[in-house]
Order: sequence, then C-alpha cells, then structure tokens
Amino acid sequence: AELAGPARETAAQAAVRIAEMLQANGDGAGALAVYTKLARTSPPLRLAAGLSGKIRDGGVEDDIAAELGFITRWWILGPFPCAEGKAAFKKPYPPEERVDIETTVSIGGRTLQWKAHRERHSVHGIVELLDVVAKADEVACYAYAEVTSPTAQDVRIKVGSDDGFELWLNGERLGGTDRPRAFTVDENTLNGKLKAGANTLLVKILQNRSR
Repeated sequence: AELAGPARETAAQAAVRIAEMLQANGDGAGALAVYTKLARTSPPLRLAAGLSGKIRDGGVEDDIAAELGFITRWWILGPFPCAEGKAAFKKPYPPEERVDIETTVSIGGRTLQWKAHRERHSVHGIVELLDVVAKADEVACYAYAEVTSPTAQDVRIKVGSDDGFELWLNGERLGGTDRPRAFTVDENTLNGKLKAGANTLLVKILQNRSR
C-alpha cells in the first residue's frame, strides 16, 4: 500500500536520518543509495528540496525528475506585465497566438527572448521562475515544451503552480485557474490527447502580488 499524508512524510524523514547516519559512519555509497531511492518516490515537498544536490554531490547525474514523469526541459519567455493577476489570466499575450522560440517579442518597451531551461535542482521538476524570469509581482510568463509520444494516446497532465496557470496541448486549451495559491505538486489534473510523434505544450504562469 502507498503511504499518504503524515505517514508518508514520517517515512521520508526516517529515510533521511538513515542516510545521514550512513554518511556520518563513512558509508557514502550507502547514503547515496538511500537518497536516490527516496528521490524516486517523489517525497514530500519540504524534504525534497535538498535531495538533488545530495545526489549530484555523490556523483549521480540521473535526471530523476524526468524519470518520475516531470517535464524538465523548457523554453521560457517573460515577464509580461499586467495591472493585476486576473488581467494577465484573461489577456492573450503573443505566445498564445504562435510560439516561435527563434523570434523575440516586444512588449512594454522591452524585447523578450525565449530562454532554454533544464531543471536539475528539483526532484519534482519545480522551476523557480523568480530566479529564471524575474523577481516581480503582477506579471505572467510562458513555458513551452515538446513531448514525443510513440503512439496516439489519452493522457492526464498534472500541474502545480504558484499562482495561477493556463495550459494548451497542441494548441488546444485544456484548462487553468486564476486562483492565488501556494505551490502544491500535481494540484490540478487535466485530460488531453497526445498524437503520435511531437506534441507541443504551452503553460502560462501568473505571479500575483507576493504575500
């Protein structure tokens, strides 16, 4: 059976303590094995923050977030200013009409360029947009990715965001929310269809005023 809630966090905390004891006793390989196994269970967010660093420090370069099904390779564009977060949710910025990662976008007297980003610091594939895009409030940005599928298939796309988001798969809007919120892994689930071959994924992320 799969542990949930407090029991799951308690088990993860116990695993971290075991790894720390192994490390203190000179068993770096044993500690690394525990950290790596724990990371592959998609541990509670609070405990996951330092796992990628511990694993890389041990010489392992595996992309664990990708193994768990998180998208870790993105093209990111922003920030797009707005009067308030909800205005950004309702306003269609240029990427919603067409995505061309080779083309710049001019807005508000600034020129924006798509930036490649590969997330290697989070086992949950969390991209810290305040660092990657800008430390700003009342703005939006876009993240674009391509996903290859061997066959046409129905999929469930899980999304976590701080704050709101909208998501398009192959140009079709699947859903979103303009609700201000803290980040939760996989908080929303959207149903979509992948076609055989390359599929495009576009996500619009809102940043409301910092609380």
